[in-house]
Amino acid sequence: MAGRIPQSTIEEILQRTDIVDLVRQFVPLKRAGKNWAACCPFHDEHSPSFTVSPDKSFFYCFGCGAKGNAIGFLMDYQHLSFPEAVGRLAEQANITLELEAESSNAQEYRDQKKSSRELLEIANTFFRQQLTSAPHNHPAKEYLISRGVRIESQRNFEIGYAPNQWDGLLQQLKKQKIHEAQLKESGLFADHAQGRMYDRFRHRIMFPIRNHRGELIGFGGRAIGDSKPKYLNSPETTLFQKIHELYGIDHALKQSRNHPWMMIVEGYLDVIALHEHGIHDVVATLGTSTSQEHIRQLFRYTDQLIFCFDGDSAGHKAAWRATEILLRELPEGKTCRLIFLPDGEDPDSFVRKQGKARFLAQVEGSESLTDFFFRHLSENVSLKEIEGRAIFVQNALQHLREMKNGILRDLLLQELSRQSGLAIDQLQQQLTQPKYSASKKSNAEPNYSPNIPPTENNDPNVFLLHSKPPENKYNSKYSGAKKTWNGPFKPRAGWTPQPTRTTAPPSLFNILIRHLLKQPERVQELQLPKGWTHFPSLPPEAKILAELIDQLQLDPKISIAFLMGLWHGQPEGQLLSQLTANEFLLNADSIELEFTDVTQQLQRWFLEQELELELSRPERNMKKILHLLQQKADESI
Repeated sequence: MAGRIPQSTIEEILQRTDIVDLVRQFVPLKRAGKNWAACCPFHDEHSPSFTVSPDKSFFYCFGCGAKGNAIGFLMDYQHLSFPEAVGRLAEQANITLELEAESSNAQEYRDQKKSSRELLEIANTFFRQQLTSAPHNHPAKEYLISRGVRIESQRNFEIGYAPNQWDGLLQQLKKQKIHEAQLKESGLFADHAQGRMYDRFRHRIMFPIRNHRGELIGFGGRAIGDSKPKYLNSPETTLFQKIHELYGIDHALKQSRNHPWMMIVEGYLDVIALHEHGIHDVVATLGTSTSQEHIRQLFRYTDQLIFCFDGDSAGHKAAWRATEILLRELPEGKTCRLIFLPDGEDPDSFVRKQGKARFLAQVEGSESLTDFFFRHLSENVSLKEIEGRAIFVQNALQHLREMKNGILRDLLLQELSRQSGLAIDQLQQQLTQPKYSASKKSNAEPNYSPNIPPTENNDPNVFLLHSKPPENKYNSKYSGAKKTWNGPFKPRAGWTPQPTRTTAPPSLFNILIRHLLKQPERVQELQLPKGWTHFPSLPPEAKILAELIDQLQLDPKISIAFLMGLWHGQPEGQLLSQLTANEFLLNADSIELEFTDVTQQLQRWFLEQELELELSRPERNMKKILHLLQQKADESI
């Protein structure tokens, strides 16, 4: 039956579900104050960091970041879809699910994703049949034999073959009368210059790519022979975004719930070869560098990541790109190590030649992330020379500035002190300095904006309005001190205003969201400008703020658990869960002052955005622009 589960039904299910009783069915919980705690079921740990809050009806792991409501727990723990998880909880709560008609857009999107998955499964069956029905001396079979891929692995990983035809798959699918728009959306076909579609994958070994729930989302194809490119992935579709996905994640998660480490390699055959040798905690990126999304996803399942790179220069470059991301993203209590195989070897060739024991010896002898960090920075400089140490320190501090405050950064600073010979306090002083820029003048000049119009009397107070305000604990760019204003704004004749490109202050949005979660009734006090969601330069946090305001205006008593259910598995849901978990950061003594301060800062920033929007219009309304400038001046008094 097509339709959508009503929000009221989801809310009722969550209200009737005791999240403590639910989680306790799978995880042994112990009382910890008003909450319950346990070792996290989503990653391997020895001390409890997994917390279940009966008051908020949500769970959170301070180790791996797993979080959500009762529905989210079932989805993640038992790898269920959203409707499946809701259905099971409804059954336990003796609630009958009655679906309501979805909006045409929502229904169309849901049907599109379902149809795309079904079409990909049909294509997968076609590719596998092409491989199994091919003669023994077929190039595809000969290639797999040459790479040592066993028949059992070909079945387990559903390896197939795309025939060397322009439209072999296309003709097969047309027999089933699949709509052309659906064929294009699948990513399996490309358009010819003459407007005809043809198979994107031709004469290639085909590797189906499944997400962590085992759903087929795309393909990777390895060319047979010298065709270019050697590896070809599905394009970006509604199902497949390669920056979020990892090949082999479904196989790794099927093997065990406990993962002492997860290894990241570069190729499909690397994953398959390691599985054949009994090493299952391994995944591969899909032709991209390791992303923040990859790292966050994998740390849900383990406390340690191991990166395996080729020993050549390309491998070292890839290792450094991963290191730069890891230093910014590495959570407390997590570790990373790096393996550099002998030149000319990859995990596939190494494990087949040397065996499992030798490969695991490489894991045991892997290099820590921090050791590689300092080794890489010191490779092209001489630490015996003053100039070399200066370059070494400046390069290290550049990366330390981008790290979160924490134990790891403190320890890196200590190690930098040891290797450079500079005292800790000297390095800390340098760490707080802004990055060096050759364009800056030694004699600082007033920070006048080039977009400020000249005035008839050259009143210096006009310029003060545009100078950089002093730092503030929320966002130094958007919280300014009071300034003097001596009269109305007077532009010189012929002046043409220019837009001032400003970057949005996400910290302010986050703080306001956290306040609304704590005090939902205060949504009625917000006075945001009409149409603010269409302002330029809005950060991603603005989207969840807008939707949160809409939900709270409809029902100020709506539960946090229900809100998290609306955005489960999406970036908005991750942010909401994180802010909910960090709600205790609000200072009860100054909560009123903070709410007022944050809303005022946002109103000032929205005023900047409204001004920028007016300045960007082809036909400018000078009267409105001057009015906004006057408002800006009044705000600064």
